[in-house]
Amino acid sequence: MPRPPANPSATTPLQHMLSVLNDPTAAPNRKDRMAIAAAPYCHPRLAEKGKKTVAAEQAERAGEGGEWADDLEYADGLPRQ
Repeated sequence: MPRPPANPSATTPLQHMLSVLNDPTAAPNRKDRMAIAAAPYCHPRLAEKGKKTVAAEQAERAGEGGEWADDLEYADGLPRQ
């Protein structure tokens, strides 16, 4: 069964949550719930490094400044970069 056409004057869920946040007559606990629900859409999380990325970065720095640092060379004698 086909859906009826969307109402162009209807607000999006995010717009509704923000209107509740800006409503001075809304209950404080309702505003809190709307803020929690709207936050991911207004303020994205910072990207976290995954385990593989952290391990690869640590492998790149292996031996830097340690007693074995001079021993980490390729077979052609060039130092690591």
